[in-house]
Amino acid sequence: MPPEVLCDCPIETDEHADTETVVTDPCGPKTDIWSLGVILLEVFTNVDLWEGLSNPQKIYRTVEFLNEGKHPFDFYTEEYSLQDKIK
Repeated sequence: MPPEVLCDCPIETDEHADTETVVTDPCGPKTDIWSLGVILLEVFTNVDLWEGLSNPQKIYRTVEFLNEGKHPFDFYTEEYSLQDKIK
């Protein structure tokens, strides 16, 4: 295992997991950064981004913003009207 990878299994909750982790189970620094980003966005905005969504619904929403060519941060700030909260 490379030194930058501390484990070979995901340790995050489903709510904060990178959708790649849900689909193919890779684990590493990129998935950790995704999880941290989701957690920070939820903390700073006081919004649960994945509330009530199943794993397939989370994957669908991620594919939705990828198909629109939007950055995930922009997609969720527009989706939840968070522009004023994050200024």
